[in-house]
Amino acid sequence: MDATRLNHLFNNLDGSPFFVGRAGEIEAIDESLIKTGIVEIVGLGGTGKTTLANAYTTMRRERYGDRIIRYQAYSGAGLSSYVYSLADSFRGLEGPLLCIVDSAEVLEPGDTIEAIRRLETGPWIVHFMILSRVRLGIGTTIPLDGLVYDSFQQLLRRAIGYDQFSDMDVTQLWKDTGGSPHLLKTLLSAWSLDRNRPIGTLGQLLEPLNVPGILGPDGRPVRRGSDREQAVIERVQLVTGEMLHRIAMRPDLVFELDSRQFEELAAELFSREGFEVTLTPRTRDGGKDLYLAQRRGFATFQYAVECKRYHPNRPVAVDVVRKLAGVVNGERLNAGIVLTTSRFTKDAYNVAAQYRYQMSLSDFTTLKTMLEPYGSAYR
Repeated sequence: MDATRLNHLFNNLDGSPFFVGRAGEIEAIDESLIKTGIVEIVGLGGTGKTTLANAYTTMRRERYGDRIIRYQAYSGAGLSSYVYSLADSFRGLEGPLLCIVDSAEVLEPGDTIEAIRRLETGPWIVHFMILSRVRLGIGTTIPLDGLVYDSFQQLLRRAIGYDQFSDMDVTQLWKDTGGSPHLLKTLLSAWSLDRNRPIGTLGQLLEPLNVPGILGPDGRPVRRGSDREQAVIERVQLVTGEMLHRIAMRPDLVFELDSRQFEELAAELFSREGFEVTLTPRTRDGGKDLYLAQRRGFATFQYAVECKRYHPNRPVAVDVVRKLAGVVNGERLNAGIVLTTSRFTKDAYNVAAQYRYQMSLSDFTTLKTMLEPYGSAYR
């Protein structure tokens, strides 16, 4: 295969991944929506929930037409207020509507149920597809795991454009990724930097998270290697080394990470700066995502970090800074850091200024500076 063709294929890896398999899931979605009108697609990050939803809308275009609502949930927002603003525009529409709610795990279940009930009482037919990392108990649940081997092999073949790989290499890559489409895409992106590497060794790029400890929901340290630790840390791991180099070369790739993956990236960066890093639980983190500790002489300095993986057009508001300041004061820490892929509002800067030497606001420019040392060589 010529270099031009390869470059084109690898460039496409940054777009939507190819859709393969999932015939059983498609059938289950059809059955659930027809019977109950609500279906929950539940799976860990990178298993392809959003890709499945997109493929389903394409396959069922004759049923829903343009009557498809997509809502990307984020912490602090409510689905009901969004639904209220749209409800009147649904009047007079013929045929069923499909409402897709992505990242629903960050929403309040009560508010989500209220929004669903609101739409169900209108003079229209509406179906709901809820995409979530955890089961919410709102509708029929369809668990989404990694791809089965045949589908994984098909995805690999489509992504690369040819299939001249040994069965042993493909099997090893499938085992290392757990069949995760997102993790496969990530590793193939790394492979584009060194195409001579056997694909069966790509799993070696997956390194365990380099942090000394994890806190459980009760705030107490979780014993390493325990079942409880595995429940806190999902299998999707931060790809360091070559992938850190790739993100440093293209910082915009941070927007492809989900919120937890961004926290893991931040943990890795601070760890490489010499801090001892503790990652807090995914939920009920109390306004901070990381604890940092640094020993200087006989003194130990402790910091709390709140990570916000926001899009560039969504600034971090003042309430985030105030909440972190409360954590710093309440737990008697030395300082707090807000690290974001976006920027901050003027009010956020004003409040931070009131906590001189105790509050640091780090925006996308600062993040790029933190990544810069890893762009010149693999670490």
